[in-house]
Amino acid sequence: MAAFAGDARFDGAEFAGDAWFDRAAFAGDAWFYTVEFTGTAVFVGAKFAVGTEFDGARVTPGKSRVLPPGWTTRAAQPAEGEKEGWLYVVREEDSSEQPAEAPGDGPTPLNAP
Repeated sequence: MAAFAGDARFDGAEFAGDAWFDRAAFAGDAWFYTVEFTGTAVFVGAKFAVGTEFDGARVTPGKSRVLPPGWTTRAAQPAEGEKEGWLYVVREEDSSEQPAEAPGDGPTPLNAP
């Protein structure tokens, strides 16, 4: 289990393989601005004491992902400068007016503890 005592910034990070933040503890803010997850992205049981942001973060369609509560994905909107072929991480309340994932692009289910 990883523990981050202060703020954790992953701005612009590229996770080319799997990124497992399951059961990680974030004591401060956690920022994942413009992060790319090309493999599995898992936040099962992660604890966020303050807040987390995923603005501009994106995931590869068809890969397993378990995002923190309150976050989901939506299809890219190229008119806004986003890259086609990616799913963007957005707050659940912001996703209702945006394009959903294409059929078959959902995550592969995981056996969450």
